[in-house]
Amino acid sequence: MSDTTRTQKAAKNYMFFILGNITVYVTTFIMQTLFIYYLGTEYNGVKGLFSSILGTLSLAELGIGTAISFSLYSPLANGDKKKIQALIKFYKTAYRYVALVVGLIGIALIPFLRFIINGGENIKHITVIYLLYLADTVLSYLVIYKSTILEADQKAYIMTNIYSVSNIVILIVQSLVIVLFKNFILYLVVQVILGFISKLIVNYSVNKYYPYLKEKDGPTLSEEEKKTIFTKIKALVVHKVGVVTITQTDNIIMSAFINITTVGICANFTMIIKIIDSLVTGFFVASAPGLGNVVATESDEKKLEIFKLYDFLGFILFGWSAICLYFLLIPFVTVWIGGDKLIDSLSVFLLCLNYYLTGQRISPTNMKVAAGIVEQDAPLSIVESIVNIVVSIVCVRYFGLPGIFVGTFISGLIQDIGKPVVLYKYLFRRSSNKYFVRYVLRIVALALACLVIASVKHFIVISNLIAALAVDFLLCAVIPLLVFAVLYSRSHEWKYCVSVVKKTLRLQK
Repeated sequence: MSDTTRTQKAAKNYMFFILGNITVYVTTFIMQTLFIYYLGTEYNGVKGLFSSILGTLSLAELGIGTAISFSLYSPLANGDKKKIQALIKFYKTAYRYVALVVGLIGIALIPFLRFIINGGENIKHITVIYLLYLADTVLSYLVIYKSTILEADQKAYIMTNIYSVSNIVILIVQSLVIVLFKNFILYLVVQVILGFISKLIVNYSVNKYYPYLKEKDGPTLSEEEKKTIFTKIKALVVHKVGVVTITQTDNIIMSAFINITTVGICANFTMIIKIIDSLVTGFFVASAPGLGNVVATESDEKKLEIFKLYDFLGFILFGWSAICLYFLLIPFVTVWIGGDKLIDSLSVFLLCLNYYLTGQRISPTNMKVAAGIVEQDAPLSIVESIVNIVVSIVCVRYFGLPGIFVGTFISGLIQDIGKPVVLYKYLFRRSSNKYFVRYVLRIVALALACLVIASVKHFIVISNLIAALAVDFLLCAVIPLLVFAVLYSRSHEWKYCVSVVKKTLRLQK
């Protein structure tokens, strides 16, 4: 497969992702606004907390989905329907066990909720609310197994389109429930029922595109094939521990050591960051299957060249958006829901820094997974998890909210160093020193862009909040790109990024 074909497929998936999700994000934003005004910050905190608890329980998935997705690349490329049938059948059985384990552990946690929720005395029917979140998660595991084939076959846009429409419907119905009934439990019932139906529609579409998956008496994997998959799973589960610890424990620690209201206030900031992250990450998700083709067909030199381009694109997108978030989050939230629902500026800085650093791990991570390199750096995830929890708990006692994000930052540095070292050693077969030189210089470039923006803002004084926000947006949208252009315009990577943008914008098929 040529570079142009890979780019076009990734761009097609990404364009569908963007078009399909912009409306969803707008609807989500409106619904969040209604949620805050009609149900309050405490219930917003409960929403964030229980999402994190159930996200932590996703450890039971053990990385099975990633292992199956990786195993599907070859049979899809070769048109081996029997192998695909066997893999999906194995995936279905595995996820039924996952659903059972998550359900049992989830129920066992009920007596401990009162130790996790600090300051939630006014929240009614907390156990019922938790059980609805648990039901939504368990039901998902029973029906999502087939969707993996769409991602592996670079047809994720089919799933994106379905979920985009269904999510809009769900959010509209939930918004009506909030306004008319002001009832959080009814809001969750809508989410469970309509969310389950949307996943059934995805399964129906998969059967339409891959009718052979409907055959009940299909082949099964051999013991040797299962052993190979389990080998990958053993390594992936360790990686998953690290990811879940970094992404899901902040709200739990925040609720237990500060209070549930702080979780609700912080959730407004993290929601915006997650929306931006989803838009940026969408491209890298869409292009990940193409990396599998690169690893399978290209020379070591070509693999390294493509990775450097891929990695530079990640720097531009995540760096630019991180700067925008840093300067715009506080004024935006102030205009949106008021100055009484803000977190401190240090916490905002750390949130944006962690967003950028997490984004920088996507390129080496995707390249490693595409190459099947998952065992070599697995122990780092355990270390990362321990460091994150210990540092966050210690720091939150001394520094409050910023301390939680300090733990995320420090633990994340372990992966920032470990993943590139392993990738360069086992895939590119060379030293990773130049990668870390680029890594440091890019942080300097970001700092320079921030300094320029801050200097320009110093001379602009606008009393009207909305007008000031508009001016800040223009400065953040333009200045970082100008700084990047000055620093990198002569590089091959910059020219490649410009070409990718042009191809994406003019893509017709």
